[in-house]
Amino acid sequence: MPQLIQQYVSRQAAQHPQHTAVVCKNERISYGELDQLTNQLAHKLRMCGCRNGDRIAVLIPPSANAIFAVLGILKADCIYVPIDPDGSAKQIAAILNAVAPKVLIAARSRTALLNEVIAGHDLQTGMQIGTLEAIALNDEHFETSFTGLDVLAAPKTPLIYECKPTGPAVIRYRSSGVEQDAASELNGVVISHANVIYGIDWAPKYFQTTEHDRVAGDVPPRSDLISLEVIGALAAGAELHLVPSAARSQPQELVEFLRSREITQWISTPASLNWLVQCEAVPDCDLQSLKRLIWTSDALPDSTLKSLKQRFPLTQFTQLYCVPEASITSSYFSIPDGSLGDTTQFSIGRACEGVGLFVLDRDLQPVALDEIGELYIGGVGVSSGYWRDHAQTAAAFVQHPVLRQRLFRTGDLARISIDGLAYLEGKAAIQEEFEDCLTDGQQRVDHTTFLADPRYKRHHHV
Repeated sequence: MPQLIQQYVSRQAAQHPQHTAVVCKNERISYGELDQLTNQLAHKLRMCGCRNGDRIAVLIPPSANAIFAVLGILKADCIYVPIDPDGSAKQIAAILNAVAPKVLIAARSRTALLNEVIAGHDLQTGMQIGTLEAIALNDEHFETSFTGLDVLAAPKTPLIYECKPTGPAVIRYRSSGVEQDAASELNGVVISHANVIYGIDWAPKYFQTTEHDRVAGDVPPRSDLISLEVIGALAAGAELHLVPSAARSQPQELVEFLRSREITQWISTPASLNWLVQCEAVPDCDLQSLKRLIWTSDALPDSTLKSLKQRFPLTQFTQLYCVPEASITSSYFSIPDGSLGDTTQFSIGRACEGVGLFVLDRDLQPVALDEIGELYIGGVGVSSGYWRDHAQTAAAFVQHPVLRQRLFRTGDLARISIDGLAYLEGKAAIQEEFEDCLTDGQQRVDHTTFLADPRYKRHHHV
């Protein structure tokens, strides 16, 4: 079994070099080509002085080049730092100052934004700038250290890795607000190779993804590419079809893309699925190749699920519960047939293999079945913490004295039912705010009163 993320692609390249790995527009890239191209980028990064543990930032919208960048960075023994290609110059500068990347790999389409970052902010890092495109990004405030042509001139030979499975693979930044003034207000979650690999190994077994599948890479611009739809598809040897940005903004084009590519596995978002249903873009039984429809984060409204189930009667529907601090996914719930009622509350399901879901009170004691407490996640997917932020890490990650393992505090209220399924019940911060509003002479609010409060309902997850 691979111990590093990039080894999944090398394994597929050794076994099936001619099989298609990535389809972007009308271009097909085989596993053999993908392995060689990313070897070349890794060699070029090492020529630039990059070594084990150096950070490499990526400012590229979701694309084949973005995938090349991720794998090449990991093969160079470096840490991938995704930068939101639609982010503000202030946020980007804050992240760059926080991680001090050795190299920033950027797309030509982001030249103006990069120029604004460099010209308008005091960067403390002496990073080099490269691109995977043929033409340099030279502007009045910076020069390009290498282009895609320089990468193609580098050796294709495999590299020897120094990075360990516990070593960082990615630093995920998720801002805590729309506008940020400093890097300290950004959360840089450190994810190791081992944190990712458990989920990548679990998913193909559960979903039975194989080299015969065609997976839709419907990747939102703000997300990083070490994800189930990208790395999970490549690890299984499947064809990864990148959804064009135009198709994500036009429901009919998205459906036509899924139909014409005969997509068998689609990982989407509730917002995208709601939008398709609202636009009535999917005729009944239209996507006959679709075996699995998977979505992450929030639950789907009952009306959306009913509509999609009617249109795709043979498709497996699965909801994943994911938080950045716990890597790929923490729990799963496949919607059983006949379970759609008007008041159905959908579960986040059961923990993935190697993961623990714990519902605890304020004293970190387990609550009884069907009682509401705060949800903690433990196990192999849990991050080591926030990048160089010991205070944030100490506040969010705790060492449980009885379980003798490190847990991440999700901030979600939850309960575990008698059948072992977990259900989200709101946000812990809202409950704490509600309780703090009580006067000293009042009794502590019970859950029945709390659930009836309108402030709670506005923040309810499901």
